Amino acid sequence: RDLHSFPTRRSSDLYSWDTCHIEDRGDGALIIVPPEVPTAAVVDALTASLARRLRRHNERSSEPVRFQLRAAVHVGPVMPDPPGVSGWALIRTARLLDARPLRDRLAASGADLGFIASTFVYESVIAHGPGYVNHSAEYEPISCRVKKLKTEGWIHLCGVRARSAV
Repeated sequence: RDLHSFPTRRSSDLYSWDTCHIEDRGDGALIIVPPEVPTAAVVDALTASLARRLRRHNERSSEPVRFQLRAAVHVGPVMPDPPGVSGWALIRTARLLDARPLRDRLAASGADLGFIASTFVYESVIAHGPGYVNHSAEYEPISCRVKKLKTEGWIHLCGVRARSAV
């Protein structure tokens, strides 16, 4: 599938990334998905399509150009705040993305993608959803403090490279 669109549960429905608010953050991107897009469609796109593309890139690349990504998903209200957007949901998502357990597990595993979902997203979408997001057994719960916020989330690593036994 193309990352220019992502499916809903009904494969006939496609949403375009063009409907999203996207801010370049230098070393990353902030993507606000419209509320009419099902959260499961976003989780599926991130964990399946992005992980597959990262794996393909890293398998074909020499060590200096391989890379790892972190992605976080949370749901909540976002308000326009020129020149961008603001809201508690963004702060929580940023803290999840910076969670030390996510960083540590990604570094230790050599995975291509470290994905973290808020407890709300995990409990309401991942743990009970059909399709790729139903791999709830592949998620690990974490709890940590990032800056002044105590937060909890669920980590999933995608594209873990096999390690040599020699």
